[in-house]
Amino acid sequence: MGLITTFRGTVLREYCDRADYMTPRHYMGRVSDAIPNLIAQTSGQDRSVGRVGGAALEYRFVYRAFAREGDLLVLKSGLKSVSSKTYVWCHWLFDGDTGECFATAEAVAVAMDLVERKAIEIPPDMRTHLEPLVVPGLSV
Repeated sequence: MGLITTFRGTVLREYCDRADYMTPRHYMGRVSDAIPNLIAQTSGQDRSVGRVGGAALEYRFVYRAFAREGDLLVLKSGLKSVSSKTYVWCHWLFDGDTGECFATAEAVAVAMDLVERKAIEIPPDMRTHLEPLVVPGLSV
């Protein structure tokens, strides 16, 4: 489907509960840690400069299997949609050895004026860049 690999790593002991299963906050952590990679691969922009940025407003996770200590994680991400004020990213977290899906997530994001510290309509140049990235039929 043209999804972008945004994270690869191993489930570490500190990500797990007493039964060696990865905890929900660490699923979110893997997605969050991957966002700079996603932005670099889709826009080539340095998020530390410029006036316009983005912010996730809401995440929806669907847990599909249990990741355990030592499992290889591979996160694939793609853009689901773009509207006038929001854009939606989907993330799929797979077992890198078996291909089994551990979890999927959908994130609703907005463009932000980083100086005024407020959400703004997606600027035309940002929209022009985002629209070709939309993966038809992508969902969680």
